[in-house]
Amino acid sequence: MQAQISRNAHFIELGLGLAATNYSGDLAEPHLEVAQTRIGGQLFVRYQLHPNFLLRGQVFGGVVAGDDKHSPVHAGRNFKFSTTLVEVSGLLEMALGTYAYDPVFSAATLYISPYLFGGVGACFARPKVTYYGSEARRDYFVRAPLPEGGTGQTLLVAPFGVGVRMISRQQISFGLEAAARPTFSDLFDGVSQNGNSTERDWFYTVGFTMSYYLNGPWNPPSANF
Repeated sequence: MQAQISRNAHFIELGLGLAATNYSGDLAEPHLEVAQTRIGGQLFVRYQLHPNFLLRGQVFGGVVAGDDKHSPVHAGRNFKFSTTLVEVSGLLEMALGTYAYDPVFSAATLYISPYLFGGVGACFARPKVTYYGSEARRDYFVRAPLPEGGTGQTLLVAPFGVGVRMISRQQISFGLEAAARPTFSDLFDGVSQNGNSTERDWFYTVGFTMSYYLNGPWNPPSANF
């Protein structure tokens, strides 16, 4: 009877997460800077379409920042920015397999499932940009009013990345996840004409998630066929 229930079940999870954020754009060329790492968090719901395919809807909020002082290329320009953001997105996850693991500290079997994911969403950002250099050189660097594009930005984003989940039979799932998000805009950081207007801004997250199966307990894929 349990096997029949498992085959027909479409598991639903509610979860939350905590992540480190970083950014690449006009104030972070040509690479990511650890010193610009900030914090974000998320709430999500996950729905199992198939043992290897899951839909996820999420709301992510956090802070992203950048500062010219961390760049040897732009240190003399003296711009810095910070933005609070809220992202609403829909994602498709594809599991790459599920592997049983029997830890020595517990009699319960854990299941490890790496996965890829991608999707689309909307990001609502409020960039604040400051020029903190010499007033004598302000007109040289600040060629357009800051922040460019205004203090409120609504941007299309396309989150994608990789993760790994550890699932127990006690209706709990833990995960580690890394994601990149192109914004398809050069205004996420409030700097475009004052910086490099030919490149688009990205932001990134690396974090930890925890979720609970509302209609569990979860069963491994082998029990679903």
